[in-house]
Amino acid sequence: MSQMNQQAELALVKSTSFEKLVARIKADNEIRDRHIKILEKIMIAYSYIMCMLESNSRRITADDVRTVNGFIVDVIYQKNNKARNQACNSWTDDYYLKEYLWAKCSYVRDSNGERRLWHNDKLLGKSSHWQVFIEQNPESKKLLTFYRLQEELWDSGAQSFCYDKLPDFVKNYPWIFPPNIAELHKEMVQLENL
Repeated sequence: MSQMNQQAELALVKSTSFEKLVARIKADNEIRDRHIKILEKIMIAYSYIMCMLESNSRRITADDVRTVNGFIVDVIYQKNNKARNQACNSWTDDYYLKEYLWAKCSYVRDSNGERRLWHNDKLLGKSSHWQVFIEQNPESKKLLTFYRLQEELWDSGAQSFCYDKLPDFVKNYPWIFPPNIAELHKEMVQLENL
Protein backbone atom coordinates (compact mmCIF):
# COMPACT_ATOMS: atom_id res chain seq x y z
CA MET A 1 0.00 0.00 0.00
CA SER A 2 2.77 2.44 0.89
CA GLN A 3 4.50 1.70 -2.43
CA MET A 4 1.31 2.64 -4.29
CA ASN A 5 1.11 5.90 -2.30
CA GLN A 6 4.71 6.73 -3.23
CA GLN A 7 4.00 6.09 -6.91
CA ALA A 8 0.89 8.27 -6.73
CA GLU A 9 2.92 11.07 -5.07
CA LEU A 10 5.61 10.81 -7.75
CA ALA A 11 2.98 11.02 -10.48
CA LEU A 12 1.76 14.30 -8.95
CA VAL A 13 5.28 15.83 -8.99
CA LYS A 14 5.89 16.54 -12.65
CA SER A 15 8.42 18.90 -14.16
CA THR A 16 7.10 22.23 -15.33
CA SER A 17 7.84 23.43 -18.85
CA PHE A 18 10.47 25.78 -17.46
CA GLU A 19 12.17 23.00 -15.48
CA LYS A 20 12.28 20.84 -18.61
CA LEU A 21 13.86 23.73 -20.55
CA VAL A 22 16.45 24.27 -17.80
CA ALA A 23 17.30 20.56 -17.72
CA ARG A 24 17.73 20.48 -21.51
CA ILE A 25 19.99 23.57 -21.51
CA LYS A 26 22.01 22.17 -18.62
CA ALA A 27 22.55 18.90 -20.48
CA ASP A 28 23.65 20.79 -23.62
CA ASN A 29 26.05 22.93 -21.57
CA GLU A 30 27.59 19.85 -19.97
CA ILE A 31 28.43 18.45 -23.41
CA ARG A 32 29.90 21.79 -24.54
CA ASP A 33 31.92 22.22 -21.34
CA ARG A 34 33.30 18.68 -21.56
CA HIS A 35 34.54 19.29 -25.13
CA ILE A 36 36.18 22.61 -24.17
CA LYS A 37 37.79 21.10 -21.06
CA ILE A 38 39.31 18.36 -23.23
CA LEU A 39 40.69 21.07 -25.52
CA GLU A 40 42.16 22.87 -22.48
CA LYS A 41 43.89 19.67 -21.34
CA ILE A 42 45.49 19.35 -24.77
CA MET A 43 46.54 23.01 -24.71
CA ILE A 44 48.10 22.72 -21.25
CA ALA A 45 50.01 19.56 -22.16
CA TYR A 46 51.25 20.85 -25.50
CA SER A 47 52.33 24.25 -24.21
CA TYR A 48 54.27 22.46 -21.45
CA ILE A 49 55.98 20.23 -24.03
CA MET A 50 56.79 23.18 -26.29
CA CYS A 51 57.87 25.67 -23.64
CA MET A 52 59.21 23.77 -20.66
CA LEU A 53 60.69 20.83 -22.58
CA GLU A 54 61.80 23.14 -25.41
CA SER A 55 60.36 20.87 -28.07
CA ASN A 56 59.95 21.65 -31.72
CA SER A 57 56.46 21.45 -33.21
CA ARG A 58 55.31 17.82 -32.98
CA ARG A 59 52.27 15.60 -33.07
CA ILE A 60 51.20 14.30 -29.66
CA THR A 61 48.93 11.47 -28.57
CA ALA A 62 46.11 11.16 -26.06
CA ASP A 63 48.56 9.25 -23.83
CA ASP A 64 50.99 12.19 -24.03
CA VAL A 65 48.22 14.54 -22.91
CA ARG A 66 47.28 12.29 -19.97
CA THR A 67 50.94 11.79 -19.00
CA VAL A 68 51.80 15.50 -18.99
CA ASN A 69 48.61 16.55 -17.19
CA GLY A 70 49.14 13.76 -14.65
CA PHE A 71 52.69 14.99 -14.05
CA ILE A 72 51.46 18.55 -13.61
CA VAL A 73 48.85 17.55 -11.04
CA ASP A 74 50.94 14.99 -9.18
CA VAL A 75 54.29 16.73 -9.10
CA ILE A 76 54.03 20.44 -9.79
CA TYR A 77 50.85 21.19 -7.82
CA GLN A 78 52.00 19.18 -4.82
CA LYS A 79 55.43 20.81 -4.86
CA ASN A 80 53.95 24.27 -5.16
CA ASN A 81 51.35 23.73 -2.45
CA LYS A 82 54.08 22.59 -0.08
CA ALA A 83 56.21 25.62 -0.96
CA ARG A 84 53.29 28.04 -0.55
CA ASN A 85 52.62 26.76 2.96
CA GLN A 86 56.19 27.09 4.22
CA ALA A 87 56.80 29.81 6.77
CA CYS A 88 60.06 30.95 5.19
CA ASN A 89 60.81 32.40 1.77
CA SER A 90 60.16 29.85 -0.94
CA TRP A 91 60.68 29.81 -4.66
CA THR A 92 59.20 27.32 -7.07
CA ASP A 93 58.30 26.82 -10.71
CA ASP A 94 54.69 27.15 -11.71
CA TYR A 95 52.70 28.06 -14.76
CA TYR A 96 50.47 31.01 -15.46
CA LEU A 97 47.42 29.61 -17.18
CA LYS A 98 45.51 32.80 -17.99
CA GLU A 99 47.11 32.92 -21.43
CA TYR A 100 48.03 29.24 -21.63
CA LEU A 101 51.69 30.25 -21.55
CA TRP A 102 54.19 28.47 -19.39
CA ALA A 103 56.06 30.86 -17.17
CA LYS A 104 58.54 30.97 -14.35
CA CYS A 105 56.67 32.00 -11.23
CA SER A 106 58.24 32.82 -7.90
CA TYR A 107 56.56 32.73 -4.52
CA VAL A 108 58.27 34.80 -1.85
CA ARG A 109 57.28 35.97 1.60
CA ASP A 110 57.74 39.65 2.42
CA SER A 111 59.37 40.81 5.62
CA ASN A 112 55.88 41.25 7.08
CA GLY A 113 55.10 37.59 6.29
CA GLU A 114 52.75 38.12 3.36
CA ARG A 115 53.23 35.88 0.34
CA ARG A 116 53.64 37.48 -3.08
CA LEU A 117 53.52 35.86 -6.48
CA TRP A 118 55.88 37.11 -9.15
CA HIS A 119 55.53 35.86 -12.69
CA ASN A 120 57.10 36.68 -15.99
CA ASP A 121 56.29 35.01 -19.29
CA LYS A 122 59.35 32.99 -20.07
CA LEU A 123 58.39 30.44 -22.70
CA LEU A 124 61.64 28.70 -21.88
CA GLY A 125 64.12 28.54 -24.72
CA LYS A 126 61.59 30.09 -27.10
CA SER A 127 61.03 33.47 -25.50
CA SER A 128 62.38 35.79 -28.18
CA HIS A 129 60.95 33.69 -31.00
CA TRP A 130 57.41 33.74 -29.60
CA GLN A 131 57.65 37.39 -28.54
CA VAL A 132 58.49 38.42 -32.12
CA PHE A 133 55.74 36.11 -33.43
CA ILE A 134 53.17 37.68 -31.07
CA GLU A 135 54.22 41.23 -32.00
CA GLN A 136 53.78 40.43 -35.71
CA ASN A 137 50.40 38.71 -35.23
CA PRO A 138 47.97 40.91 -33.29
CA GLU A 139 45.40 38.06 -33.12
CA SER A 140 47.93 36.12 -31.02
CA LYS A 141 47.66 38.71 -28.25
CA LYS A 142 44.03 37.80 -27.51
CA LEU A 143 43.59 35.66 -24.41
CA LEU A 144 42.28 32.15 -24.91
CA THR A 145 39.84 32.00 -22.04
CA PHE A 146 37.34 29.19 -21.48
CA TYR A 147 34.55 31.52 -22.63
CA ARG A 148 36.35 32.63 -25.78
CA LEU A 149 37.05 29.02 -26.74
CA GLN A 150 33.43 28.19 -26.05
CA GLU A 151 32.07 31.11 -28.08
CA GLU A 152 34.34 30.64 -31.07
CA LEU A 153 34.73 26.86 -31.24
CA TRP A 154 31.31 25.55 -30.22
CA ASP A 155 28.33 25.43 -32.57
CA SER A 156 25.39 25.64 -30.17
CA GLY A 157 22.84 25.01 -32.93
CA ALA A 158 24.44 21.74 -33.99
CA GLN A 159 25.68 20.97 -30.43
CA SER A 160 29.10 20.12 -31.83
CA PHE A 161 32.69 21.28 -31.82
CA CYS A 162 33.68 23.43 -34.83
CA TYR A 163 36.77 21.66 -36.13
CA ASP A 164 36.79 23.83 -39.25
CA LYS A 165 37.61 26.88 -37.09
CA LEU A 166 40.63 25.26 -35.42
CA PRO A 167 43.15 26.17 -38.16
CA ASP A 168 42.78 29.87 -37.26
CA PHE A 169 43.64 29.13 -33.64
CA VAL A 170 46.56 26.90 -34.61
CA LYS A 171 47.88 29.65 -36.86
CA ASN A 172 47.73 32.29 -34.10
CA TYR A 173 48.91 30.15 -31.16
CA PRO A 174 51.43 27.60 -32.47
CA TRP A 175 52.93 26.98 -29.01
CA ILE A 176 49.51 25.89 -27.72
CA PHE A 177 48.05 23.62 -30.40
CA PRO A 178 49.76 20.51 -31.78
CA PRO A 179 49.63 20.01 -35.56
CA ASN A 180 47.19 17.10 -35.08
CA ILE A 181 44.82 19.04 -32.80
CA ALA A 182 41.59 18.16 -34.63
CA GLU A 183 42.29 14.41 -34.77
CA LEU A 184 43.57 14.39 -31.19
CA HIS A 185 40.53 16.24 -29.84
CA LYS A 186 38.13 13.89 -31.66
CA GLU A 187 40.02 10.88 -30.30
CA MET A 188 39.96 12.17 -26.72
CA VAL A 189 36.25 13.02 -26.90
CA GLN A 190 35.58 9.49 -28.21
CA LEU A 191 37.71 7.92 -25.44
CA GLU A 192 35.82 9.89 -22.81
CA ASN A 193 32.47 8.79 -24.25
CA LEU A 194 33.37 5.08 -24.02
